[in-house]
Amino acid sequence: MEFLIDADVLYGYIDLTDWLHPYSTKFFEKAEENNYKLKTSAVVVLELAIVTKRDLPNKLFEILDTLKRLKVEILPVNEGIVELAFKFIKEDFGIFDAFHAATAKYYDLVIVGTDRKYEKIGLTKADPRDI
Repeated sequence: MEFLIDADVLYGYIDLTDWLHPYSTKFFEKAEENNYKLKTSAVVVLELAIVTKRDLPNKLFEILDTLKRLKVEILPVNEGIVELAFKFIKEDFGIFDAFHAATAKYYDLVIVGTDRKYEKIGLTKADPRDI
């Protein structure tokens, strides 16, 4: 199974005090056990870096190592993703969520995250609290 990991799940994994940490940890353990293919977008890495630098500056430079250890592939942004993202922005998505949704749609991936907006545009979402 292939998943696109949202920033909230990655941040929840990195921040030991975040409310999502136990669920994120459990998801990544299950992913390893079941050989899930994990991906995220370059835009999610940017969002994660912004939030981490603000809230946990001492963990900023751990992001890339964490993604490598969790075997999360970083997908590039391309013109097709940008076009889809701007379509989603017109549908009242925030910029980061729009790019994440566009990446999931472009690559036909299941989003792992807690945001309910993704389902409204026909994307399949898996909540880490339910996995």
